[in-house]
Amino acid sequence: MSDLAWLFVTPLIAAMSASVSRDAAAFRAQLGGYLKFMLGMSALVAIGGYFVAPFVLRLLYGETYASGPLSAVDIFRWLALGYFFALVTPLLVVAELARGNSKALLLSAAATLAINVSANTWVIPRYGAQGAAMTLAACEAFLFAVLLARCAARGDLGGIRRTRV
Repeated sequence: MSDLAWLFVTPLIAAMSASVSRDAAAFRAQLGGYLKFMLGMSALVAIGGYFVAPFVLRLLYGETYASGPLSAVDIFRWLALGYFFALVTPLLVVAELARGNSKALLLSAAATLAINVSANTWVIPRYGAQGAAMTLAACEAFLFAVLLARCAARGDLGGIRRTRV
């Protein structure tokens, strides 16, 4: 599903790279508009995923994973929450690339990977698949928060500006 987000934002790399060098205000307007759109779409997916989880699992796998001891409903819901962040993150990645911050992007992704691997090492033996889904959602939220904070610190999110103390 996050591949759909990449299909949407990949063509924006050239357009946003050009606008960041020509007109910073236009870049901020583009980023703000796309960010609002992607947040709205990902919120629909996350909320929809939460409510339709039992129905989808029942449709695809029968009663086995929709209820009872092998129920995957909570796992599906955690993954839907993770997709809320995963669908928006590609846009923030494009903003970083347009600004020429590939090294910071690499460090952010490496930190997220390290958190994911270390958390899964601890959580999977204790909580199984649900723990892995929780870790995925937390890591997606972490990367989203880091990239969003970087955009806000640069003033790329409109009215949010970094102040020096």
